[in-house]
Amino acid sequence: MVQSGNSSTSSSDVGIEEMLKKGFGKQLASPSPKVRNLSVQALVQWLQSQDEMPQLEYLRVWKGLYFCFWMSDKRHVQHDLAEQLSQCILSMKVDVAKPYFAAALHTVQGAWASIDYLRLDKYYDLVRCLLRAGGKWLHEQDYDLSICQWFSTTMAHTFLSCNPHSTAGLRLQMCECFIEECLSDNFDQIGAESFKALISPVIAIVVVRPDQGSVSRAVGTFIKGLVDKVLELDDKVKAQFLGRLCFCLGAQRIAKQTAREQLYSFHSKLKKLSKESGTEIAALTDVIDTTVL
Repeated sequence: MVQSGNSSTSSSDVGIEEMLKKGFGKQLASPSPKVRNLSVQALVQWLQSQDEMPQLEYLRVWKGLYFCFWMSDKRHVQHDLAEQLSQCILSMKVDVAKPYFAAALHTVQGAWASIDYLRLDKYYDLVRCLLRAGGKWLHEQDYDLSICQWFSTTMAHTFLSCNPHSTAGLRLQMCECFIEECLSDNFDQIGAESFKALISPVIAIVVVRPDQGSVSRAVGTFIKGLVDKVLELDDKVKAQFLGRLCFCLGAQRIAKQTAREQLYSFHSKLKKLSKESGTEIAALTDVIDTTVL
């Protein structure tokens, strides 16, 4: 199933590769918890030793992991597995962590509509765990701008997609927990340009308006959360940018009255901190990363 990206491998690596070639996916979806646990441990160990793999292999890996998670029972077992599948990116090389994380998001997003309501809670937990691990990984990368732009683009094509045919439930969940799980712990360490890139997929929801529920959640929960965090930390740089952003979003002709009032209220609060009116900004494109639109 998976071919190694290394020119030389240890005997243990070869053993794991042989397991992968012999139908590792079946072992991941085994009805036996013991078999599934051993398979996940072996797979994670193997991935952490790799330098790179073909892109398609990550999707194959996550197809197996998705069904492994599907088979898991009991809340604490499900949560531990969600943490294991997410936190492992912290010990992967960058060129493996990025496609592994992207494959996780694409797999979960693609299968979301087929998840029955009895399993939704555990998949919401998996989503939160992935986001939390992604936030820790961004911190480990010192919020490098190119990494943040990659992360933003990945989110914009998966959990925060503005495609009206994509799953609204994931967009709503992301607006609810993105700050808490991904940005909150090291908010003051995120540079201005990286901050701009990371929040762009949610701001795009307000601009593109895939559905009114997502727009309301993006303004009333996500942007409000950003404003509260900026005011709490007395972050004048982010306050200046965020104030401009709220003013521009509120000035859109398509903005609903309720959202417009909220945005102008946020702008007024931030204006006191940044000492800038924001009326000098001519267009929304001056303030947000339009590559996600």
